[in-house]
Amino acid sequence: MSDTIPNKSPNIKPKKHSLHKKLIILVALVFLVSGAVAVWWYVNNRSNNQAALVQARLQAEQAKVQEKATKSENVYYVASKNAASGNYVASQAVLDKALKDVSGSSEQADLYIQKSSIALNAREYGDAYGFAQQAEKLDPTVSSAQLMAEAAAKKGNNAEAITNYKLAISRITGTSELDELDKQNLQDAIKQLGGQQ
Repeated sequence: MSDTIPNKSPNIKPKKHSLHKKLIILVALVFLVSGAVAVWWYVNNRSNNQAALVQARLQAEQAKVQEKATKSENVYYVASKNAASGNYVASQAVLDKALKDVSGSSEQADLYIQKSSIALNAREYGDAYGFAQQAEKLDPTVSSAQLMAEAAAKKGNNAEAITNYKLAISRITGTSELDELDKQNLQDAIKQLGGQQ
């Protein structure tokens, strides 16, 4: 025997299976790649749609807040205008009507603060104190305590005024220059009434 390698005969054809297998693998790869692209597209568009929905909700909420703020400013403007022209009763009626249109205690308290402020400026100190008390019951704030103090001082009840000024000071929790100035003004009011801070 010889050590030679036999020649391949030109009559031998390659197997069809290998071409068929290559086509199947190619088709499978195409399906995998197109599936991955489809999943990527879905995820990307879904998160874009969710971001758009969140943005739309935020814009709607901001519009509602702006509408409420504008409405509140308009109500206070009309009430103040009536009070400035000497029509205290009409100014309070505007705010009373606005009170019927709001349901939240914070919104109601804001309107009572406005009523108290207008009453104080109109020298209706009993009303001013009563409206500030209503605000205090609904949503205790620096403003409600300060208005109760100012009305009590105007009515001559210095002890009540000092107590409420101290309450207002205790509610100022910030440390900005404006907060410090507010504290100082309230402490000065206490001193003017003969109290100590």
